[in-house]
Amino acid sequence: MKYLVFVLLISTYTCFGQEEIPLPPPVPDCIERSEQEVPDYVNIQPEFPGGKEKMMLFISNHFNYPSIDMDNGIQGTVYLSFVIEVDGSITGIKILKGVSKALDAEAVRIVKLMPKWKAGEQVKGKPIRSRYIIPVKARLS
Repeated sequence: MKYLVFVLLISTYTCFGQEEIPLPPPVPDCIERSEQEVPDYVNIQPEFPGGKEKMMLFISNHFNYPSIDMDNGIQGTVYLSFVIEVDGSITGIKILKGVSKALDAEAVRIVKLMPKWKAGEQVKGKPIRSRYIIPVKARLS
C-alpha cells in the first residue's frame, strides 16, 4: 500500500510538467522476498502445539511473578509480537505494550521457552513466516 501511494505521488508530480523523476525498476517475480519480510496476512495462522488452550496453560505454568512487582502491587497485560519461522521456531520478539521492566522481561522469557509452533501457511500448504501477537496477563489475586 505504501508503494502505491509513493508511485501515485510521483506520477502526479510529473503530470504537471515538472522535472521527471525516474521510477524504481519493478521487482521480477523470480526474485525471492527478503528474509526480513513478514506478510501481514496468512491463509492459515500459525498454531501453538495443542492450540490456544495449551498455550494459555503453558504460559500460566511457566509464569513466575517478579517479586519486585508483586511487592509493589504492579499488574497488567504485556503485549508481545514475534515471528513464527517456517520451521516453527520463534524469532523477533518485541514488546508492543509493556507494564514494567520485570513483567516485560518475564513475558519475553516465557515466549523464548515455548516449543516450536506449527508454521502459518499461505498457498497450497506451503509454510510461511508469519507474525503473531499475544497478550500475557499478570494479575495479583
